[in-house]
Amino acid sequence: MKESKTIVFMVTNGAGLGHLTRGLAVARRLKKLSPELNIVFLTTSLATEVIREAGFMFYYMPTKAVMPDNVTAGDWNRYISRQLSEIIEIHHPIAFVYDGAYPYAGVLSSIGKGMIKSVWIKRECYKEKTQDLSKIENIFDLVIVPKEIDSVGVVNTAKKKYCEPIIFLDKEEAHERAHIRSTLGVAEHERLFYLQLGAGIINSTDTIQKNIINILLKNPSHKILLGESIIGKHIDIKNPKIFTIRSYPNSQYFKALDGAVSAAGYNTFHELLFFGVPTIFIPNMKTSMDDQLARIKKAESKKACICLKEDQSNQEYINAVDHLIIFKEAIRKKAEGMIKENGAMQAARYINEFIEEAQR
Repeated sequence: MKESKTIVFMVTNGAGLGHLTRGLAVARRLKKLSPELNIVFLTTSLATEVIREAGFMFYYMPTKAVMPDNVTAGDWNRYISRQLSEIIEIHHPIAFVYDGAYPYAGVLSSIGKGMIKSVWIKRECYKEKTQDLSKIENIFDLVIVPKEIDSVGVVNTAKKKYCEPIIFLDKEEAHERAHIRSTLGVAEHERLFYLQLGAGIINSTDTIQKNIINILLKNPSHKILLGESIIGKHIDIKNPKIFTIRSYPNSQYFKALDGAVSAAGYNTFHELLFFGVPTIFIPNMKTSMDDQLARIKKAESKKACICLKEDQSNQEYINAVDHLIIFKEAIRKKAEGMIKENGAMQAARYINEFIEEAQR
């Protein structure tokens, strides 16, 4: 048996689960490629249970937002630098993998000394005024960029490599349609819609959600699968036609769906397309970096989804739902064709090759 080697994955997250999900997706496949690897997580996400369930050891560090008011940004970064340094001292990792929108100063101070090989999994699709991050990229030994759909002009270099969108579950890992619908009590002639508007990030989420529910349930053959975030607030809705799920990942249910109305964060967007779910996407226009509107518009231009902004009229919402129902099979085929391969294994291979090269 090969000698055990350790990699530290640091995944950031506050309200959402995007970075954690991508990190776990890659780590699971990296473990398949190299079973002798010991993968340890450091995370700011409250969803530590999913790391444990995936079989990985983890350290938790709270975000600055939940720390006492007297903790300054400088204090917090020194704290994270100390914790990361201690983890490195304990585990002697051969590499450090970071998935986050922007590396914290405390992280950069630890890896900038060049004592450990480092990788940044860095999604893009930035808004126009987003800070140029090329200097930060240069601090890392390798940058892996999960592509957006229909990406053009991207070329791999020795230091920067692109992969297809990173999806947590492969299609064969999700529950089959008949099993889910039987378990929920949804007949085959009934339509099942997934509704998930993010972890309370979109403004007026409750109002939009109620409006969409009313529109969908006007048809007596419609039922709704309402997705809760495992770290978000509970949704208190009592209706026999609404099934609330609070599990991880929600994509395990996607084969059973006839349609969806969803937020458009990187992971959920690409997962719904990957599983061929006809979807109305509602972008969060308040994000600081992520250009969700541009992401949706690319797919909409290929007739693979429908874009709705939260401030559009009630009639426009009704029209969008009607359009989704009428053209759902055409939209499904277009959506399925947008993502040919799960990029999680591609990213895992990049890291595995990087480790092997570093060990030579």
